[in-house]
Amino acid sequence: MIIGCDIDHTITDYEELETEYVLRYLKEIGFYGKIVKPNEFFVLARFGFSDHDCWNFYDSFGAEIALNSPIKKDCDKIIHSLRESGDKFIFITARGETHLISHNPYVLTHKWMKKSGIEYDKLICRDHSKVDIAIKNNVDLFIDDSINVCKRLSERGVPTILVSATHNKEEKELPKGCTRAENWQEVQKIILKLKEEKENLTK
Repeated sequence: MIIGCDIDHTITDYEELETEYVLRYLKEIGFYGKIVKPNEFFVLARFGFSDHDCWNFYDSFGAEIALNSPIKKDCDKIIHSLRESGDKFIFITARGETHLISHNPYVLTHKWMKKSGIEYDKLICRDHSKVDIAIKNNVDLFIDDSINVCKRLSERGVPTILVSATHNKEEKELPKGCTRAENWQEVQKIILKLKEEKENLTK
């Protein structure tokens, strides 16, 4: 099985470290407001900051956050186990397209993956269309934290797994072919079930 997979918020606990940086930044600029938009994608935006403010923040701190974000529990072991059984992992990320523009996203991401023990068969950065790239690479399944990506791929007949995150927790009605996973243990169970169903169809 060819498995496509996002990176930030999907295999990383990006938000945990992002929050630390945001709180430190808010203290430095003397901002003591409260969260007003709790479901925004960017932590800084949850405090009411504009997209422009958010991009400036990530231009300054995005690389540090990306290089030091912890991985989600057991995802390294699970990815290793799946690859050992013959599955391939293609990581597709927008890094370098809308943020980390002043850095080489391939070098930065490969360095983080090597440090974190994440194995992969292919890495694609600066993607213009994650959905089209996934289709082009013949993925059998895609894992992401974006409900929009999951919806568009599901519409193209590709099963998806939505990894739970703060910005998608309010999504109750998932598209057909999409399954929510709270952690990577659940991701593994869903993948193994899909593989079993696929094998049964070929018998």
